[in-house]
Amino acid sequence: MSTSRITLIAAFLLTFLPALSIILGGCESNPAEPVFDNIFDPEGPELGDPLHVMATYSDTSITVIWDQPQDFGIAFYEISHSNSYGSGYEFFESVDHTDLSSGFLAYPNPEPTTEHYFHVLAITHGGDFLLASYQKPGSVITPPRVLMGDDNGSSPTRYLTLSITVSSEDELVLADNEDFENPLQIPVIEPGTAQEVTWDLGTAEANDEMKFIFVKALTGTTESKVFADSVKVDFQPAFSVNKGLQSAFTAPGDTAFVPTFEVDLDIPLSGVQRMRFALSAEALDNSTWLAVALPDSILRDFELVNTLEAQVIYGEFEGDFGFNSPIIEVVVSGDDLTDAQFSLDLGEAAFVDNPLVTLECSAVATEMRFSENPDFTDLAWMDYEDSHDFELNPGAGHKTIYGQFRNDFVDSRILVANINVYIEQSVAVWFLEPTDGTVLIGGTTLDIRGSTAMAVEGAKVDSVKIDLGNGEGFHIVELEEDLINWFLTWDVPVVEEETQIILRVRALADPDSATADISVTVIP
Repeated sequence: MSTSRITLIAAFLLTFLPALSIILGGCESNPAEPVFDNIFDPEGPELGDPLHVMATYSDTSITVIWDQPQDFGIAFYEISHSNSYGSGYEFFESVDHTDLSSGFLAYPNPEPTTEHYFHVLAITHGGDFLLASYQKPGSVITPPRVLMGDDNGSSPTRYLTLSITVSSEDELVLADNEDFENPLQIPVIEPGTAQEVTWDLGTAEANDEMKFIFVKALTGTTESKVFADSVKVDFQPAFSVNKGLQSAFTAPGDTAFVPTFEVDLDIPLSGVQRMRFALSAEALDNSTWLAVALPDSILRDFELVNTLEAQVIYGEFEGDFGFNSPIIEVVVSGDDLTDAQFSLDLGEAAFVDNPLVTLECSAVATEMRFSENPDFTDLAWMDYEDSHDFELNPGAGHKTIYGQFRNDFVDSRILVANINVYIEQSVAVWFLEPTDGTVLIGGTTLDIRGSTAMAVEGAKVDSVKIDLGNGEGFHIVELEEDLINWFLTWDVPVVEEETQIILRVRALADPDSATADISVTVIP
């Protein structure tokens, strides 16, 4: 071996032997502490409590929240409740596991002024429960349960009705500040039962001002957790015209169509001390303030001008907060009865088997009248009602009912109800056109039309025959596609003088039949 090669080997050993000795020495040292990745292990990073259960109280329920570990085969969670930390847990509800980071559950209507503890147990798909003994329960202490008025966060009146429930305390303390200066103190009548208390929010300058309420309960020197909330002043009363006879109220912004010039006003009560109304803004300033007479919310017989023209009712309200509402305008007009109507309450039937029928009425009216004769000028008027029983004249056949309505301003036109059939047997038939008493000109052509009905639903007429009064007797006419209506094109005979002709029609439905007739007059 050459001298130069020996020199290189020596240099290598001097350079790398110290590093090699370090490596070899490291292999002989103790291994590092292992890293635990099972978060349910009591020796692991979460100390066996990876769910981190929390409980918060809001309004009338407690929300329980917990972490949802992934990749541990969890199928669902069992939530239990207790009023003590270490014992007395009772199962409340199960909640499925999801891929969200947190799960939650509402515990409704918890007992007030009480400690509440919640334990959450993770259950695997195999039915096993993961470590529970190290898990810490979520807890919360509930304040008195307080429901404020309509509980919508606002109030039109300064006098707010509070419904307060505590579990075992002796005294309620209420104040408008968190330091409970100048409080209202009231004995608890019956723990566990809601107790109504009237709380004065005090005066206000205007709407949207916030008022605060703080409530706690005492037993000797022991105080409960404090309930705290706020209420917005919201005195915005509105009134509407009560249509009275129609049992309906005008929506805000709409015109109230009324049947009489003396109307009832539907007024608000909450927060209102006085009110006044007039038919002009100028007159309102000089009108008399009226006290609200509880509990009636109707101001009766406010007098309008007797006209169909639209007019405006101006109203103003004085509130118990100490300020007045803006002036309110409601447009009102006498109804002209153009939309008045009535109909027969027959359902899907095309006939009735009783002469007493029910008429459904819709009219802004004070009175009404009905008849089978369109000339009912002398017929007595009756008070308006939405539903009226009307008795048909005796006898089967085609029936037409005429009706009329009126109010303080106008009489309606004469209205005609849907055609009604009164059947005494299984089949009925009648003429639609011409009608009884029609005058025709000889030598013209006319479509005679009519209809039929069966007393049994789904049954059909076999045939319809007609006698034109020419001595040829009955002959079959054509039925429409619905097998209910029928028609015949008739050449009205030429006559030299006025002639009365009896037209007869007969419907056959084995084994029954029905016949109807009308009289027409033919002139040259």
